[in-house]
Amino acid sequence: MNPEDVTFQLLRQITDDFSNERILGRGAFGVVYKGVTETKEVVAVKKINRPYDNRDLGFRQFRNELDKLKKTSQYFNGMKVTAENIHIALCLEYLPNGSLQNHLSDDFCGLDWHTRYKIIKGVCDGVKYIHEELGQPIYHLDLKPGNILLDENMIIN
Repeated sequence: MNPEDVTFQLLRQITDDFSNERILGRGAFGVVYKGVTETKEVVAVKKINRPYDNRDLGFRQFRNELDKLKKTSQYFNGMKVTAENIHIALCLEYLPNGSLQNHLSDDFCGLDWHTRYKIIKGVCDGVKYIHEELGQPIYHLDLKPGNILLDENMIIN
């Protein structure tokens, strides 16, 4: 899926109209849904809590998050990113192992030492990258297990 082709209507379609069954998580800023494209590509779609206009603090928060994603992701290399004026959503890579929080409960406490080390190292490398290796540092301010996402190999992205 090319960013140029992503409309809010398409995001609505691939998330079954943002159905409750597709919810992956909730945050103060919005709800994240699992989307499945026609080509069976799985993506995460973050729908912002309410519509904003470009003078609104929420819109500025959205632009701030989008700018940080552009800075830290290889997926925005020169690609056009658009958002409708009435609704705002971000289409992101889907990480099938969810958040680290899901793996800290009694049901999932069986992570081996190698996997635990990879996760710890990934968090440290990520924080070092956004603090020291970008031209202007980014400070996350909400680093917690629920915000650490893991791919199919239990690697942080």
